[in-house]
Amino acid sequence: MVVALLAVVFLALVASQWQGRQAIGRVIITGASGLSLAAVHMVVDTLADKSVRSISLADVREVVERLPYVRSASVHLSGVRDITVDVQERLPVAHIVVQGGELRYVDAEGTVLPPASIRTGHNVPILQSSQGDTLSKADVRTLAAMLVAAAQNLDPVLYQSISEVRLDGARQQAIVTTDEAVWRLPIRDVAVARQALADMDLFWKRTSTRLDMTTVNEIDLRWRNQVIVRYKG
Repeated sequence: MVVALLAVVFLALVASQWQGRQAIGRVIITGASGLSLAAVHMVVDTLADKSVRSISLADVREVVERLPYVRSASVHLSGVRDITVDVQERLPVAHIVVQGGELRYVDAEGTVLPPASIRTGHNVPILQSSQGDTLSKADVRTLAAMLVAAAQNLDPVLYQSISEVRLDGARQQAIVTTDEAVWRLPIRDVAVARQALADMDLFWKRTSTRLDMTTVNEIDLRWRNQVIVRYKG
């Protein structure tokens, strides 16, 4: 029994040493879109033909996670010679116009992302101030959090109808432009905004099918459990 156990340990050691001497075969990237794929390739393509033993998977992961469109990554051996890099991206939830008039993506945490190497087909609303001034970092984070709450609480069709979100800081409200009407939402607290969005979703599913929404000008959601509809004219 002892001899057999020692033989197994010896074979495992030999196999490990043999694997360590092997050159990297393929580097497989998963989870990356046009937002981060080119940048991830620039990092991991340098691994080709290096020996498995010479590479620190933790170091590779750390470098990949420094890329601006990467939220997190995992790097692991797959098979004998292949390495898989699994990427979780910072996905855009909005656009914002920065100084100079350039359009940039904003992620769910309110981070303004650098220009993407490839423009992707993310259909996201634009963030603006109702006063026409520049949104502060805190303002952008507030509106991004509201959009995350909207994605979680609204029917996807209703969420995709949002084209613009303007911050009215003086009144602590967000003015949301959709395909059918303008909404007014409270933004003093994310939980309050989430409840207002849930009210809107319920109203839309139960009531809007019985209303002529083309005659609706504004939907006011600033009061708890109330949906106030104002008509055109």
